[in-house]
Amino acid sequence: MDSSSIYILSAGLYSWFSKYSQKCLDTEDCQERAFQVEESQDLWIYNLVTKAIVEMISPSNEEPTLANNNKNGFMSSILAWLKGSNDTTGQCVFTGFTIYEADDLPLAFSDAYVTALTATVKCDLTVFQFGQSKYYGSLAN
Repeated sequence: MDSSSIYILSAGLYSWFSKYSQKCLDTEDCQERAFQVEESQDLWIYNLVTKAIVEMISPSNEEPTLANNNKNGFMSSILAWLKGSNDTTGQCVFTGFTIYEADDLPLAFSDAYVTALTATVKCDLTVFQFGQSKYYGSLAN
């Protein structure tokens, strides 16, 4: 996310099980996504190989590179993915949120503090979940 000048010359991403079961190998869907791209540029991926993953490369708000379309024997593979080499790929619109409202701050704060504390934090709204007290655990494994 929001990365630049990333050069991957070879990568193998494997997902052999889901919830400690290998039943998903029959349908090749142990994992939904392997490589998520958001707001990134100058991204070059060569020789990407995946196993049992539905979307090999998933740029936000764009069409993913599907493993089924790139089967090469036992694995799925692509020689090169250069979509992010010249332009920003996976462009997102972050509505964001504010941490404080101006009325909630002490009057003694300077204008600079008020501006900083009431500014919109532009990020994915799923960030809110980390403000809740709960056990996040592993990703179903």
